[in-house]
Amino acid sequence: MIRVLFVCLGNICRSPMAEGVFRKMIHDEQLEDRIEVDSAGTSDWHVGKVPHEGTLAKLAEFQVPANGMSGRQLTVKDAEEFDYIIGMDAENIRNIQDVFKDYNHQQVIRFLDLTSHRKDVPDPYFTGDFQETYDLVLEGCQALLELITSVGQLSQFASNYPYYKYACGLPSEAHLAFPPLSSPNEVLTRVSPGTPIGGPDPSRMSSVLS
Repeated sequence: MIRVLFVCLGNICRSPMAEGVFRKMIHDEQLEDRIEVDSAGTSDWHVGKVPHEGTLAKLAEFQVPANGMSGRQLTVKDAEEFDYIIGMDAENIRNIQDVFKDYNHQQVIRFLDLTSHRKDVPDPYFTGDFQETYDLVLEGCQALLELITSVGQLSQFASNYPYYKYACGLPSEAHLAFPPLSSPNEVLTRVSPGTPIGGPDPSRMSSVLS
């Protein structure tokens, strides 16, 4: 089972939106027995609360179920339980690493670095534009699912994807050396094969989707 965790600041706008969209994709692709998804916030501001009404309205507009969602805070235990930790913006990434501290979880990704946008997902709690956020979340979820389900790329993605270096503490300028991805296959050419910067266990990951 592959486990994915979406993380934002409060766990009421962006990350539950991504959780709902990705869960629906998993359902539609009949992958519910292979992939699990959850969301969390780096703050404790909205623990126990349902998603923001703007997020709920946007999910309902596109017939994305949101039942059962409740705000929770990210913990160090999540580093052990999830294969992919997806932060909505650069600040989320820094906060995730602060929570994980000495736990060397190198599968932390800024969400839109999976797409050609390579930018933060704007927080609609402040912008008020839930449609913009939904569009970006949808694109990010499509890219993430494509990468996870691409046979033969699961272990290589986590080991070779350059943005893992950026997410795990290299200078913020590091990721700028890499142009946008033109296709999921391109992740295999960005870093020399064998560069040991972590990732899912190849034998476990390849068996999950085989």
